[in-house]
Amino acid sequence: MPSLRALLLAACLASPLAGAQDFVAISYHDLIDDPGDLTYDGATLGSLVQQFDWLKANGYRVVSLDEVLAATRGGPPLPDKAVLLTFDDGYRSFYEDVYPLLEAFGYPAVLAVVSRWLDVPAGGTVQYGDEAVPRERFITWAMAREMAASGLVEIASHSDDLHRGVVANAQGNALPAAVARRFDPAKGIESERAYAARIRADLARSADRIAAGVGRRPRVIVWPFGRYNATTVAIAEDLGFRLALTLDPERGDTRTPMAVGRLYLTRDPDLEDLKRGLAGPRDVPVLRGLCLRVDDLYDGSAKETTLGKSIEKVRALAPTTVVLRADVVAPADGRPAVWFPGLPLPLRADAFGRAAWQLRTRAGVQVLGWLPLANVRPAGDLAAVYDALGRAVPIDGLVIGDAPLATSLPPAPDPARLATWDPRAPRRARAEAAGGTDALAAIAAFTSQIPAALVVDALPLDALPAPRDAALQASDYLAVEVAGDARAALARLRALGWLAPPYADRLVWWSDSTDPADWNAATAAGLRNLVYCPATLPDASTLARLAPAISGAVYPHRPN
Repeated sequence: MPSLRALLLAACLASPLAGAQDFVAISYHDLIDDPGDLTYDGATLGSLVQQFDWLKANGYRVVSLDEVLAATRGGPPLPDKAVLLTFDDGYRSFYEDVYPLLEAFGYPAVLAVVSRWLDVPAGGTVQYGDEAVPRERFITWAMAREMAASGLVEIASHSDDLHRGVVANAQGNALPAAVARRFDPAKGIESERAYAARIRADLARSADRIAAGVGRRPRVIVWPFGRYNATTVAIAEDLGFRLALTLDPERGDTRTPMAVGRLYLTRDPDLEDLKRGLAGPRDVPVLRGLCLRVDDLYDGSAKETTLGKSIEKVRALAPTTVVLRADVVAPADGRPAVWFPGLPLPLRADAFGRAAWQLRTRAGVQVLGWLPLANVRPAGDLAAVYDALGRAVPIDGLVIGDAPLATSLPPAPDPARLATWDPRAPRRARAEAAGGTDALAAIAAFTSQIPAALVVDALPLDALPAPRDAALQASDYLAVEVAGDARAALARLRALGWLAPPYADRLVWWSDSTDPADWNAATAAGLRNLVYCPATLPDASTLARLAPAISGAVYPHRPN
């Protein structure tokens, strides 16, 4: 089995044969006739026709998989404004509505099918998430063969049986099967060897079944729910897959064919949705956060009363993000301990994954794991600890907080490039950083499990250098821990140059102040990203007082 670092580099670093070249992969799902029946990821045929027509009229070139793969191998470059069309799940509407449309426009497309669903006999049902869906909603193998023979449709694997959840902890949370380690009450958590064997067997079954069904082995793997990690990528490559499609909200890059992000169009997208997605984000997403500690959420009861009440407080504050401490903050015996399974640190209770997933699904927030490096150094093997944190639950990012990259790496070579948001850039900067640090090793281990994770660097205000002296290229945000007089802190930030663009948009105001005036002063100074980080979660009245100042729900949208 390749080393952790080798797996990460295989997934994230540039191919030596291919130059940097962007393209946009678009993810569609089902087509719905009646707008009243639209699902979250459905679209109407009228909307799709309008979008196809707009692409053609505005100089976009819909490319084939062969063209993309050739470009990844150093062959002919992709045309300007290249677009790859992809459709997930193998709905019958693709055969009945999209396929004729592709023929009319001369557009190629990738269709991802769950092979086990196609094996269900007529009149049966397909288990789609928690819903039993009639088999007739999906294409047949005969339809797949016809479309593959046309040369317009590339049949891709969407796995054989990974498009579902598996129980991943003792509390019964069902997490995406491709990345979750299964929990068995009798045996505990699935070993890494057993996990890798399960993924390999599934992808091999899918490839074999598609080869038998359409006459050609699939070259594309489309990860169910967009979830993947370094292990799944390595297995897919070994099985012969040459392109992997995710749901990471970023442009595709011919240098990284096994980690191609997609524009995920949902809720019957209109032309404006398409235009915004093709243009890509130019500003770093606004982060309005709240710190929580598992210490304060876990009461050891089956009813999880404390967790439930805390989630309701979070919902009332409506942040975009929760920063969740994964270690025991003040262990009674003074020995470091954590709230997630996996050696080599003592496990207080397997509670981090449960809390994080409940916050994501019930409070609708992204979750960043917070694990100070100093608290895990006694374990010795830092990579093992952060790898285990990434395996615990598919969260959205990481805060280390006590080993800032901003002051341990060389300054950004071209700070002006920070003005345009590209979520791929920090990952490349970390992978290419000369000389390793403990923080880089920890992040590399964590992102081997969650490759597109956000990284929030953090340091105290009194340790903050001027922007020209800070390594901003290696993280998505830089959190500045503020204590004391907010106005004095803002004056220091202004004097250093942090309140000027493009730096202010990357800066996070991190404070435990309960005075709304402090937060209002920060936003008035031009700071958009705020994290309220109290020692313990305050009462509802305090949160209600702070909500107008720091809630993500009240942040005014910037004009385009």
